Amino acid sequence: LGLLFQYRRSTLADIWGDYLSDPRLKCIFAALWPYLGLPPGKVSFVYWASMLMGYISDGAYYCKGGFQKFADSLVTGLKQAGGEIFYKSKVDRITVNDNQVQGVLLASGEFICAETVIANADMLQTVYKLVGEEYFPESYLTRLQRMEVSCSLFVVYIATDLDLVQAGVRQEAFYYQQLNHQDNYDNALQGDVSWLGITVPTLLDDSIAPKGEHLMVLTALMNFNQTDNWKQAKADYMDKMLDFADSKINGLKSHVLFIEAGTPATMQRYTLNNKGAAYGWAVTPNQVGVNRIANKAPIEGLYFAGHWTTPGGGVYGVSYSGVQTAQKILGLARQDELWALCADGECNA
Repeated sequence: LGLLFQYRRSTLADIWGDYLSDPRLKCIFAALWPYLGLPPGKVSFVYWASMLMGYISDGAYYCKGGFQKFADSLVTGLKQAGGEIFYKSKVDRITVNDNQVQGVLLASGEFICAETVIANADMLQTVYKLVGEEYFPESYLTRLQRMEVSCSLFVVYIATDLDLVQAGVRQEAFYYQQLNHQDNYDNALQGDVSWLGITVPTLLDDSIAPKGEHLMVLTALMNFNQTDNWKQAKADYMDKMLDFADSKINGLKSHVLFIEAGTPATMQRYTLNNKGAAYGWAVTPNQVGVNRIANKAPIEGLYFAGHWTTPGGGVYGVSYSGVQTAQKILGLARQDELWALCADGECNA
């Protein structure tokens, strides 16, 4: 705890100078920074170290069958606990009376009465559109306006019949053309495709593609405001990313069976996150830990989960936020108490 307190306001770059001097070693050591959407000079050291230690102590895992299986498992758990899923049901309003949540009004006109509402949606839209700023203290709104939103992503999805095993391609790798990650970050947000994350899930799980074929995902950080017309810019960025990948994986372009892309506008449209924010609030030192927006809102019965609240972004961070929120709602101080309730089949209590 002493070390956490000592480094709570530090970035990764603030710390590594005491241990590393070789620029190449620094580049390799921090190669996973895109997982958190910020370079060493901006990312919280504590949050970055937590991510790295998780990989070192527990290992890194992939959902067999694809990450849709992860979402499916959550649905299964909710249904087993007596929950009901409303698909394609947009929420128009979270109603509040006398500082107490009353329920949720759907776009269809249906009202669902509830004394407890957990919002895992974009926090700015939740506060200003779904609830209404008039229900929040002025100090809370001022804090929200000061928070820094994370960047978005441009993702290219490829099906290929290239023999990636023979080509020596790894399941996941980051390809950088320069050692300075601050420059890599700045270039990405200016629209320069000078590095990529390349993932090939079929090298771990061949059940998700026909025999002899592979799925490949190219990922780059991107600024939502890079263009005011992503529909027009989409093809150009997709071609640039494919060209970059082909320069690292010889013959890829001539073996593309299918290609599609998701722009920052796509991310915003499908997730309704402000400007397609991929990580919620940016995980800077002053926006993690106690400095991040808490799971409980200043309105009775309203809670937050997801990458806009504590602890932060990423699959683990978002999943753990759900655990934290469940504990707060149930009044449980320790996580093992929550698991004990679940084991006893009382999580729907």
